[in-house]
Amino acid sequence: MRLPTLESYLDATYPVLSLILQIPPLAVPQAALRTAHLLRLTGEFLGAVPAYSASAAPLPALLATLDALDRGWLAVLRVQAWDTERAKGVDIEIPVALNAGGAPPVSQTDRARLRSLIVTGTARLEEWLEGLRVESNSGASDAERDDDLASALMPLYRPV
Repeated sequence: MRLPTLESYLDATYPVLSLILQIPPLAVPQAALRTAHLLRLTGEFLGAVPAYSASAAPLPALLATLDALDRGWLAVLRVQAWDTERAKGVDIEIPVALNAGGAPPVSQTDRARLRSLIVTGTARLEEWLEGLRVESNSGASDAERDDDLASALMPLYRPV
């Protein structure tokens, strides 16, 4: 089911992301389940965003959701638990009884899938942003459109 606006899609996606990240990485089944669901959500998300019409209004919410997705993947790759209050991964001590097989890091196959999703998703988002530039300034030169997009995105940029 497609939601009517990008804003509504982002509002619906964040709780799902948070729920997936709350799956504890205590043992192989839980860690694999969390990785599988996060891969699925990442692919769905990166494919769905460009399906909406490009406009500058939802960019702050989009960047916030991409940031949360990025922090979520960082927690998964580091085999960390998700702290919902701070919205970031935290190290946990796993009791020996629960960690008999060890919570494995993300498999090479899943890492390759993630890399592929990021590469193709980034390309789609870049094309989508190109559409934003063209629609917002169709009579301007390429240099003017580049300046307008950069000035629109600059307030959203915050160094890490």
